[in-house]
Amino acid sequence: MIVFVPAYDEATQSNFNLAQTFKFPSNFIILFEKQATRDNLLDFLKNTDLPLFAMSHGDTNILRAQDSQIALAIDDAFILEKRSAYIFACHTAVELGESVAKQGGIWWGYSDAINCYADEPFSLQLFADTFLLIYENFPQAQTQAEVQDLLEKIRQQCEEIQDQLNYQFYDNLAEDISISQMFGVITTFIHIWQRLRVWLPGLNQPEKHSHAPPPVLPWR
Repeated sequence: MIVFVPAYDEATQSNFNLAQTFKFPSNFIILFEKQATRDNLLDFLKNTDLPLFAMSHGDTNILRAQDSQIALAIDDAFILEKRSAYIFACHTAVELGESVAKQGGIWWGYSDAINCYADEPFSLQLFADTFLLIYENFPQAQTQAEVQDLLEKIRQQCEEIQDQLNYQFYDNLAEDISISQMFGVITTFIHIWQRLRVWLPGLNQPEKHSHAPPPVLPWR
């Protein structure tokens, strides 16, 4: 797997802080901080068939690299042919994800803005466990049934964590945590599953969890 995590502002630095705690296998290609450039990413995408796991900023038609440079755009969709990608970044499941699916790739992205990883010590392991579930399983989900199965597992884990955090907060077991800190963390867990969209080749619409609400903005 290629792991792509730039770090150049508060949000991406928070993602990087989290990604550093992941226990990636030794055969993973790690592109962190200044190594998370377009040239490096394209080089590995062109020369391997490995899946891609990325955490960064995005828009409907681009994924960002280090220093807010473009990492991937619609014209690069062909490079992800027959490859799975999970992208923790805003909006990329709109145009970019659809373009990748038209080229035969599978794109796990987000339909709206998503709350970035909340860089709070009390939630670090909870997020690490959730992204572990995702990156260990998304490359194997190749059909609609397999995608829906993983979407449900992600929902269950996120909602179990939300219940756990609510219990700790309202029973005064988390005395040093403010309402804003807790709200930010819980919002991120909600977005992780509710705004996740999966483009599969041959579909006119992305897959989403059956309980996921429609996008906030007037696109998919």
